Amino acid sequence: MAVNCSSWSVSVWRRLSLSAGVTALTVTVEDTPATEEQLRLFQEAERRDLAAANWALARLRATFGDDAVRRVRFREGHLPEARWTWEPLAAVVRPQPQVVTIRPLLRRILLRPSVLPPPRSQRDAGWMPAGPDVGPVVQVVGPDVLSGGWWRHEIHRDYYFAETQRGDLLWLFYDRRRRQWFLHGRVE
Repeated sequence: MAVNCSSWSVSVWRRLSLSAGVTALTVTVEDTPATEEQLRLFQEAERRDLAAANWALARLRATFGDDAVRRVRFREGHLPEARWTWEPLAAVVRPQPQVVTIRPLLRRILLRPSVLPPPRSQRDAGWMPAGPDVGPVVQVVGPDVLSGGWWRHEIHRDYYFAETQRGDLLWLFYDRRRRQWFLHGRVE
């Protein structure tokens, strides 16, 4: 059962009774300016107790094992999915944010690329690789070819950026070996 909850309040959720389990849930988030009270949260964060945080992580390790507490580490890699890895987190440290004047685009890469239905033709104007909510592809840029085989097995991918009618920017590739389209991520 899919649930659309675009304008439901919390009180509706508390008394909601479903006849079957929920299989999909869509949440839409819109940005709004932060209030003064919300901005004070960042000032209060300076008083956080790092020793208490590290003690909490130690309890997690004791309960679930050393592999339960990890962080992402970026690394060099030819394939997009090989450019990061999980590594154990030894301790919580105070963040050291950098001032950014121009916000860069962020490419969100899926852990595993999602198989897509193929377009009906090379110039399929109705192709909706991300579903009807996002709309059809209106512009495609590419391909950027990634090929080789010196790691596990031979790979030949044609990567594309596809803009949808809603304005989403998808990162797709066509795997020539498997003759299949994949969604590898999105650009925000």
